[in-house]
Amino acid sequence: MRKTISRSKILVVLLILVLAGTVLAGCGQEKKMRAIEKQDPIFSKEDVSENMSESINRFSTNLFGTLYQKDTNQMISPFSIASALSMLLAGADGDTKGEILSVLQSNQFTEEEIHTSHQALLDILQHADPGTTLLIANSLWIEEDIEYQEDFIKVLQNYYDAETSKLTSAKEINNWVEEKTFGRIDNIVQEIDPNTVMHLVNAVYFLGEWWTPFQAQLTSDGPFYKEDGVIVTVPFMSQGNYFQYTKAPEYEVIRLPYMEGRVSMDILLPDEKMSVEDLLEMIQQGEITWDVSEEEVEGQLKLPKFTFTTDMQLNSILESLGMPTAFESEKADFSRMTTDYPLFISEVKHKSFIEVNETGTEAAAVTSIGMDAGSAPPDDPFEMVVDRPFLFRIIDETTGVILFMGHVVDPTT
Repeated sequence: MRKTISRSKILVVLLILVLAGTVLAGCGQEKKMRAIEKQDPIFSKEDVSENMSESINRFSTNLFGTLYQKDTNQMISPFSIASALSMLLAGADGDTKGEILSVLQSNQFTEEEIHTSHQALLDILQHADPGTTLLIANSLWIEEDIEYQEDFIKVLQNYYDAETSKLTSAKEINNWVEEKTFGRIDNIVQEIDPNTVMHLVNAVYFLGEWWTPFQAQLTSDGPFYKEDGVIVTVPFMSQGNYFQYTKAPEYEVIRLPYMEGRVSMDILLPDEKMSVEDLLEMIQQGEITWDVSEEEVEGQLKLPKFTFTTDMQLNSILESLGMPTAFESEKADFSRMTTDYPLFISEVKHKSFIEVNETGTEAAAVTSIGMDAGSAPPDDPFEMVVDRPFLFRIIDETTGVILFMGHVVDPTT
């Protein structure tokens, strides 16, 4: 007999990401590095639909620009959120489906192209260079008494390699998450609400070091100038090297690769007369890009160490970007998930954590969806001192997909 649900609800916990530097990996590093056998991927970049990466990155820029708050540090995993919405797309129909496609900047693609591209990305991203580990795992936890559409389940299994399990307890889901993230993420689910009929979970784990680590003995305190005029003292890492670096009138941008150069962090520093918000607006309008020179030039970098967490709700952000119907109980159409109950999104949350230090980077992000029924490089060595608010992103260079994106207004908070 089926569960009686007065307000049909699906709680979908999506895309838990961990990016862990080896400085924090401890003795378990070797085990984690063996977590995925290093072999050639089945798919290639050509299996990702043309302009798909650009589409994901346009979504990333629009999303981050919309949620930007100048008074606080922020970070999101736009790839996570885009992947979550793509899986959600498999169960959407009508106006709800159209709005999700629009928000994803993916109206030019068929649904088949979106799912096959994510299938290829799932394979390509996991088979990164031998110096890093990248693990991506999906799972679907469903209430047995609900009749789900077979095609929806097949899409998640065939394209996203989702494991399917009976929804029984929060402990089982939390154990799965802890296993896939090597304990970096825990207690994702506090309890199973009586109205909850589904949990959809994705875990991504990355382990790597800087290509060239910063020397700890060169780290020293210095002033960081906040946009409100307050000066704070922070530890600055320092490194002299050859970098991919570009200086333009409005900004400087530098690329810091992780070993073995497949994944990199880009730092975008506005000119002293510009603000982070000014740069975001210019990026959204296509006036500037994150592009760095392919030629390496000699220079000196001073970058603050920073650690912070972000916790945000994305309901209003996604509605403002163009998908309000999915949140309306009378209008949302997720009939390709199930026809037993009318479903709608009740909550979309995103949590993230990042730490940048001499050895590498550790970052984590969680997105949950709850549903109720340049210029040429200079000739002379440059000096880039990141002593004011800046933007950063972590990008997979093979596919061009942005994995994380954020900004720092105060490294001490």
